[in-house]
Amino acid sequence: MTVVERPLFGKVDIERVPSWSDYTTLESNPTAVSTGSAAAFGTRFGWTRTWVANGAENVLPFGTLARFTSPESGTVAGRGIDSYGNQDVAPTIEAQGSDVIFSGPTVTPGETITVSRWVRMNVPTPGYIVGVRFHNGTGAWIGGTSFGAYTGAGSGTAWVKPTWTGVVPAGATRYSVTVRVASVTVSATTFMDVSGLMTHKGAPSGPVSLAKATRCSITRGGSRTGLGIKTDVGLMSFTLHNDQDPLSGGVFEPGQVVRAVIPGKSDQVIYTHDFDTYAATSWPAQQVYSHGFEGFTEATYPAGEVAYSEGFESNTGGWVANGTTFLLDNAGTARTGIKALSVSYNTATSVTRVVNGLVVGRSYTFSAWARPLNSGRSARIGVTGISNSADVAIPASTYGNVSYTFTATSTSHELRLTNVGSGGFSWDDVTLTGAAYTTGTNAMDGWLGTNSNVRARTGTRSAAYGSGQSKTFTGLLVGHPYQLAGYYWNTATSAWTQVTQNTTGAATNSFIINAPNASHWDDFTLTRTAWTQVTNNGLDSWTGLTGITPLNAHSGTYAGSTSTTTGVKTVTRNFTGLAPGGWYRVEGWVKGNATTLVSIEAGGGSSAAVALATANTYEKRVYEFKARTATEAIAFKLNQVAAGNSYLDDIQVTRFYPATPIFTGTVTDVSSTYPFKKSTGEKRTSVVVTVSDAVKIHGTTPRYGAMIGAPYYETFEQRIARLSSSALAPIESPPVGAPKVVYSF
Repeated sequence: MTVVERPLFGKVDIERVPSWSDYTTLESNPTAVSTGSAAAFGTRFGWTRTWVANGAENVLPFGTLARFTSPESGTVAGRGIDSYGNQDVAPTIEAQGSDVIFSGPTVTPGETITVSRWVRMNVPTPGYIVGVRFHNGTGAWIGGTSFGAYTGAGSGTAWVKPTWTGVVPAGATRYSVTVRVASVTVSATTFMDVSGLMTHKGAPSGPVSLAKATRCSITRGGSRTGLGIKTDVGLMSFTLHNDQDPLSGGVFEPGQVVRAVIPGKSDQVIYTHDFDTYAATSWPAQQVYSHGFEGFTEATYPAGEVAYSEGFESNTGGWVANGTTFLLDNAGTARTGIKALSVSYNTATSVTRVVNGLVVGRSYTFSAWARPLNSGRSARIGVTGISNSADVAIPASTYGNVSYTFTATSTSHELRLTNVGSGGFSWDDVTLTGAAYTTGTNAMDGWLGTNSNVRARTGTRSAAYGSGQSKTFTGLLVGHPYQLAGYYWNTATSAWTQVTQNTTGAATNSFIINAPNASHWDDFTLTRTAWTQVTNNGLDSWTGLTGITPLNAHSGTYAGSTSTTTGVKTVTRNFTGLAPGGWYRVEGWVKGNATTLVSIEAGGGSSAAVALATANTYEKRVYEFKARTATEAIAFKLNQVAAGNSYLDDIQVTRFYPATPIFTGTVTDVSSTYPFKKSTGEKRTSVVVTVSDAVKIHGTTPRYGAMIGAPYYETFEQRIARLSSSALAPIESPPVGAPKVVYSF
């Protein structure tokens, strides 16, 4: 029967896969046992765990799947199947008990191999572990289990194919594949099925696209007895011209592997990180303040100190007339004494005098007594260049006081006496009195106490103050570390003792230092300690790392580093903006101890936890996943079995569009024709390549639709899935419900 449906529109690529010839089906179905009561096999060559005491050996005929069932109920671990694959040998149970160490595919230490196993489990998820175990052919296992946990199976009917790629360890000559139950609850209905062990040696080369392939058709279903095979999977043919002519050295011959794919779009790198975004500014240690209480120049002026006074008893006291005349008057007009300064009759007259020896910054009070000859008159006094007092009205022939306070801006100032209005004035008892004032410096700079020359640690002076000290600083660099240091005279030990205090710079920093036995303080310093301010930690939101290091980079300058403690270090970052359902490839370079197990988790799945092949050497790890949502966490899991750092560098995430395989098979026929074009005399070569599915001959197996153990009927998809499990090359089985199509272009 041949099923033909609609054509597929769009590009279909034909690819020759030369590297797939290296694949070997090491067993059509495994020679496998459930170890059960086979004590010799189970103890020596099986699991190092306690198996079910009443579990029977379950060796199924060659060519079918191997199934393990458990008669127990409850939480168990370690039950399962240990299989040794030989393509043409099916050892008996007895032979396995003694000679199993000589079974299994041969391998060479140091070579890279890929091992895959089809499995399905009717156990809780996560519920089982698939592993590759190497042995030396003389009874000793080499290393541990290399697949690690695999938990993506589902239950009962879904076949999955865990795949492990790695380097064969030193001393290994053969290997086996083990499948065991994890620590889950099982029942009498729990089972494990295994099938289809394959291995590939060496690094496979990529498929080669045949650009000139045309007229491709793919037929699903049907028997091809004319070709000597019975496939039930499909047949593909395509046409090439000239350069693939087998008579002219073409490359096609029966047995080669060819596949048809719908090509995906070009890869798109969406994220790269090498931890070299680390940025920081460093400041060296720097002393920003020091004080030793030296430079003491303090001068104190008491209140009431008379800077100048004049009573006019002997002369005019150096006063100078301003537009008028004056004289000493002793005709009974003095306020005190005998004489006063008499200013002749005029309008708004004044007299001035310069006073020297003033202290800049000191406040002075200028005072004078005035006596007008006529009523309705006023007097004022002032300092030239500064200001004047208010006008003071004084009755005729009566003394009244006029005063004015100012701050000296120079050591010399001109004083002024002014009579407001016409008529003569008498002036007497003129004084200039200074306020209390201190000038110079006490060199305390805000520290408590008084400046003393009683004792000093250095220099000649210190601050005399007991108990403790305090000072407030402003203008320190925010976030920078500072240390204040000082010395105090310890009265208990009669010696200078240093004290320090640390702080972090802020807008205002107050230091309080206690020293109960202090009497004097000296030599304070404030130092900004050496500091590096990180402006970008280089981690780019990757968590689980202790930081970055400049000593172990794979490229550039920095790499991410874990702590040295043992255990699993999970290095995680959330990625947003992913396309749900899209495929992504995670790559990263890892270095650490040879015992460190590395896996990558993303999209709800995980790669196998595989140990680093060589200590302290970077290895590239890759994992591909399908995004479930727009946000996914990507995690590198580094299981540090031994203490020591692990390093991560050069991470890349790529959106890729995988080619969709629509047929995979082996060449079964190559035919050539040579049409001749009479008009031009041109001869062309037309090569038709026929490719059949890659399964072995199953002439004695039922066709799909036949009843197998009523009332069970095997569907077309189920049959293809079953047959493809023993393929000579990988086959993508048709999903349940998918249309059967002839692809033609």
